[in-house]
Amino acid sequence: MAENQGLIDKITSMFRSSRRTSGDQSNTGIGTQEEYSKHDRLVQLFKVEQDRQTIIKEANEMYHNDDRCKAVIDNAAEDCTYGDFEVVVSEVKGHSVDEVQELLNNTSKLFGELTGWVKKALTEGDAFIQNVVAGSDIVKVVKMPASTMRRNSNKQDEFEDPLRAFAQVDPLSGSAFTLDLNQLGPNDADWFAEWQIVHARWNRLGNKYGNSIFRSSRGSYKKMREGETDMAIRRKTRAGKKYVHSLEDASDAELEAYKNRNKDILNNPFAAIADFFSNKKTTVTSIEGDAKLGDITDVKHHIENFFAGQPVPKSLVGFGQDINRDILDKQEAQYLRKLEMLFDWVVDQIIRPVFDLQLLLKGILPESVTYSIQPPDRSTETYAEVLDGSVKLKSLGLPNRVILQNLKKVITDLDVDAVLEEMENEQGQNKDKETDAINQSLALMQKQMVGGKGKQPEKLAAVK
Repeated sequence: MAENQGLIDKITSMFRSSRRTSGDQSNTGIGTQEEYSKHDRLVQLFKVEQDRQTIIKEANEMYHNDDRCKAVIDNAAEDCTYGDFEVVVSEVKGHSVDEVQELLNNTSKLFGELTGWVKKALTEGDAFIQNVVAGSDIVKVVKMPASTMRRNSNKQDEFEDPLRAFAQVDPLSGSAFTLDLNQLGPNDADWFAEWQIVHARWNRLGNKYGNSIFRSSRGSYKKMREGETDMAIRRKTRAGKKYVHSLEDASDAELEAYKNRNKDILNNPFAAIADFFSNKKTTVTSIEGDAKLGDITDVKHHIENFFAGQPVPKSLVGFGQDINRDILDKQEAQYLRKLEMLFDWVVDQIIRPVFDLQLLLKGILPESVTYSIQPPDRSTETYAEVLDGSVKLKSLGLPNRVILQNLKKVITDLDVDAVLEEMENEQGQNKDKETDAINQSLALMQKQMVGGKGKQPEKLAAVK
């Protein structure tokens, strides 16, 4: 415990030193923003927090109540994080590369809920991830509810006290909005140091918080939903055929008697044949339903406006019937670029901060480690295409690692290092009768392709 406290004290001291250096910059000619009164600052902070809570509430309702909004978030988050990312350590100063590689590989196992975090970050604009430390290791990373978290930074978005950088409060409490006023805060708030919370902010625009992916689309979304509701009501009330019953010179009593005699017919909207009975000269005129119910141009306009602000093309969520192939190909290319940008954001905002803290806890400066985080493979190649490519790579005499990496496109759980190690062991034990594991695996896959009529096997055992 003492060792753990010592590491935490060192980290805290580093944060204090960094903030002190940053604060001293005000003496080198860098101006500061105009100071406002406590009252004005409180009003401003209250407005920011109230707007943020409103957006979080509306964005979550859009996600949970509309399949299109859910599809936008799910597709972007799942396509971005599908499969396991790969950490590659290339250089370390003062430590073993293999040691740091193993450390970061173990830390990467903490991101099992990464897809869910990205979904919430895109929906709410922020993801607050708590680092749970035991000894000199991060043992767990836990997502905190964005609606209850507050960032206690100043106007320059700097933490004046790194030990009171974040707070978890009751969002219904009025005192929750006074966090950055001379470091005051509600008595029931739970405070967190800067190193304890990873704050990922999506589409931050000068504010201390991020912005929901639905922030600017809420107006279009409301018009779209209202238009669809109006269209449904219109169909229910104006689509059916109606009749005008004209009884010549009939009194009120005679009209009521007529309605009573034909009560069963008049009250049955599903009657295929309707016979009316009257003892006076009667005319029944049919009025056809609204002939313009198919005119939904205004609703389509609102749908177009809504999807204009979304990263996922509407063709991917069921609205691609009016788009030609060339446009679809262009949208797919744009979408893949956006996925790359989204993955870069996930790496910078979520993954690297956790890795850097783990390195610090082990006494390794993050600046002394050069490592990259490779995104999951998003290849659109079919199983047969990957197999054919692997056979060609083998015929060219390329290394086994290259061939196995190509096979990993369709065998996502393939452990390349483990297979290579097993191959080396088998070659060492069977010098007189070496077995080429790659050739065996390719032959097996080809046999399965023929037997299964080109279908991918449900599960392929580890390549041997």
